[in-house]
Amino acid sequence: MIDLSLDSAVDGVCLSALPMETFGLAPHPENQRFARQTVAQMLYRVGCELPNVGVDPDAGFAAAWIARYFTTRNGATHLSVVTDYMISLPAIDAAEHAVFLRDTTPPEAPTLCCMVSANLLALQRILKLTDFERTMLQWAYALFGSHDTLPTKVLSHLVFDDEAHRHGVIATLFDVPVKSVEGYFNSINRLLALGLLVPNEWQIKQCLSDVLVAADLLTMLLETPVRSDDMLVALLLEHEDDAALLTDEDDSRTTLFETYPGEIADCYERALRDQPMRVQDVHALTEWFTGFDFRRELFDDFNKHFDFVTVRETIKRCALERSRAGLPVRPFDIIRALYVAAE
Repeated sequence: MIDLSLDSAVDGVCLSALPMETFGLAPHPENQRFARQTVAQMLYRVGCELPNVGVDPDAGFAAAWIARYFTTRNGATHLSVVTDYMISLPAIDAAEHAVFLRDTTPPEAPTLCCMVSANLLALQRILKLTDFERTMLQWAYALFGSHDTLPTKVLSHLVFDDEAHRHGVIATLFDVPVKSVEGYFNSINRLLALGLLVPNEWQIKQCLSDVLVAADLLTMLLETPVRSDDMLVALLLEHEDDAALLTDEDDSRTTLFETYPGEIADCYERALRDQPMRVQDVHALTEWFTGFDFRRELFDDFNKHFDFVTVRETIKRCALERSRAGLPVRPFDIIRALYVAAE
């Protein structure tokens, strides 16, 4: 008989949420435990705050998944009865679900005795990240590889109506001031610029899961044993390989345009064919890798000065230098760095 227990399913999800190989080695059990504990805390936080964040019409399903997850872990008979009753309802009331979760034992806090947590703290110290940014990276790491599974589906139900709603939802779930979230989205996004999170074509971000997509670089950084800050920085600056985007000549364009917005797919295609970036390409890539809208005229002098890698690495190095100095990454800094690279 197939085991449909969400407890079992989520454990499997979390165990497979990380790459099966890290330089030829299986993921460390403590790193996997850290990811499982982060997912548990994430779901607990989302469940308890559902009445305060506003959700889409399918939020009842998310509530049911979260409730079943904690019921199977808790094992209390009376909780099972309450959950069965809740799941039988056509739509689960968010407030009732929050009461249920608050009466459930909170999940254990993630352990700090693993490589991932140590490297997270090291990144925060080296890059002068805020606690909010560090938690964003921690949640993104825990979700890595978990497409179409419980945690991602739950977060996909936290749909944003507009920018103000987005800022309010994230501020509530991460327990930070709304102004901190506004600053994160309305300025250069250094987590994108550093290559730690994956850019999204929706500037407003449609749902919470869109905001927390970890890049392969982040997982590699966090899972790799390092002996010094310099080694961590060197790993951060490693060149990213895009050759896998071209699977064969017949479907290469299809793959690119299914993966990226049109203008970004054009940039990747030109890069993979060793063609220089045009003015519109440099403009599009700069906005893509920073999450910020730049004026088009700022890029008029960049025609045929860059290849794809130079644009990306210039942005990354600028964000790294400013962050290590404890300074904000301003649009002026990005443009100046590009001008220096073009000389």
